Amino acid sequence: MPVIICTFGTGSLFMRKFFAHRAIRREIQQNPRNRAFVGLSQAHTIGILAKFTGKEDFELLKKYVAYVKEYGKKIKCMVFSEGKAIPEDISWSKVEFEFFLGTDLNWYGKPGGVYLNNFKEEAFDVLLDLNLGSDICLSFLAAGSRATFKIGPSGSLNREYLDMCIELKGDQTLKNLLRQIDIYFEMLNKPEKTQ
Repeated sequence: MPVIICTFGTGSLFMRKFFAHRAIRREIQQNPRNRAFVGLSQAHTIGILAKFTGKEDFELLKKYVAYVKEYGKKIKCMVFSEGKAIPEDISWSKVEFEFFLGTDLNWYGKPGGVYLNNFKEEAFDVLLDLNLGSDICLSFLAAGSRATFKIGPSGSLNREYLDMCIELKGDQTLKNLLRQIDIYFEMLNKPEKTQ
């Protein structure tokens, strides 16, 4: 009879990922929503999911939010920070930004809490998933979101719940992802030519 040897850390990580991916697929199946391609000009509400990776990227995200707000859009950002506390050296508007922490996750990475569930249940016109690192907690929120149009970076799990996946070639940065999203928004905003 073969003997299976598994260290606690490796087996534990495998089990967490297994249960997380299974639960995300269940979120997708149980998520009734109206799907449609929505450009920036048609959108009224926009949800954004992002991870706090540093002050520089967060400042870029704040500038992007200000840019989109100039078009009269209502925006809500849910930002994940791995630490046990929100970084103190940053400033943000509590109207547009909400943070959640590693302490808001269950053992396999599913986020919980009233404000996280409210974000997931809100029927945004567009959801921008800026999850470059394939963080499970952000995938849960994106998969369970009732947004009409979900757009984000391409990834094996992302393809199951995003309506438009952006393949980033080369520069895997937030700046490049936002630039690509703007390009696709412009394409969606153009009216179709009738003959």
